[in-house]
Amino acid sequence: SPPGSPSTPSCPTTILILVVHAGSVLDAASELTAKKSDVTTFRGSFEAVMRQHYPSLLTHVTIKMVPCPSICTDALGILSSLSPYSFDASPSAADIPNIADVPIGAIPLLSVASPEFHETVNKTVAAANIVYHEFLKSEEGHGFSGQIVMLGDSMGSLLAYEALCRSNGSQPGTASGASNSGGDAATNINTHNPLSARNSRLDDDERFIEADLDAKRLLVAPSPRRRRSSSSSDSRATKLDFEVC
Repeated sequence: SPPGSPSTPSCPTTILILVVHAGSVLDAASELTAKKSDVTTFRGSFEAVMRQHYPSLLTHVTIKMVPCPSICTDALGILSSLSPYSFDASPSAADIPNIADVPIGAIPLLSVASPEFHETVNKTVAAANIVYHEFLKSEEGHGFSGQIVMLGDSMGSLLAYEALCRSNGSQPGTASGASNSGGDAATNINTHNPLSARNSRLDDDERFIEADLDAKRLLVAPSPRRRRSSSSSDSRATKLDFEVC
């Protein structure tokens, strides 16, 4: 800088880690104090590793928490109402057939399919933006121009993934490679034996329709609210105010 010009103090923080915390799968309602305790434990462990192996990074990494609402509350309520057993008094494994067991990993699928999940992602993105701007206004974040890392804690990883997909302009859950490979396989089948390929597809379609009708007979629920179309939902989707490395 030229002589006499005011020097801009450099920000000591070069890496900002945002921990997106939404509780675990079985947390019906995770309190803010519990989330702060988890992040404090993570920060202590992270600093201990840096102190032992990377001492030069101790003053250059800042960890902030992004509190998010629990996304599995409704799914747990549905499963508990469908099950004849409560969570407090579970029967022995010998009394329940294997078909009645619900994998814990399947609970987030119900949460992601709920109509409220889109708004939960909006709240998560808004909370992350608030934490980011508050960090920039703080003393430790004044003049920050480093890297930003998002870390998902349990169910927070789903919300962080959805937020990053919005910022990157891609739709979550798409797999172009899989669709292309499936199209190539169908092309090869039609080339070798078009008639058998068409009959096979017709049989698959009939089985799919029958299974879909059976599922609709068993799973009928009232829909008091209608979701917005995907185009309107995407246009109103809240996006991150920063780039994640």
